[in-house]
Amino acid sequence: MWSLNYEAWYYLILAVWLSTSGRFRYLFAAVTCLAAGPKIVAMLPIWLAGVWLYRWRPTIPRSAALSWLKTITAYQAYRLGPSTGVLSDYLVTLLTRSVAVPLAFFVHPIASSM
Repeated sequence: MWSLNYEAWYYLILAVWLSTSGRFRYLFAAVTCLAAGPKIVAMLPIWLAGVWLYRWRPTIPRSAALSWLKTITAYQAYRLGPSTGVLSDYLVTLLTRSVAVPLAFFVHPIASSM
């Protein structure tokens, strides 16, 4: 669980940065980064990019009913896909299992939590 340790440091660095101001902000953040160590600080820009993406993500429709509809549709496509006979089993399996189901499980929590 090395990533949990890293993330704890990232939240601590962010808390220090947001809770201080002026010259103390830079000083306390630098001290916290020194305590965290070079490996953690080296990956800090990646974590900050994730924070930025979370805060500036495009707006997603906030309809819980729509997200449930997508989930149920993806599940039905997964369950019934190979037996439809419309496409080859390989193509149906590829589309339903590797695209539709993960997409539904990704979209559902986002749409229903807003």
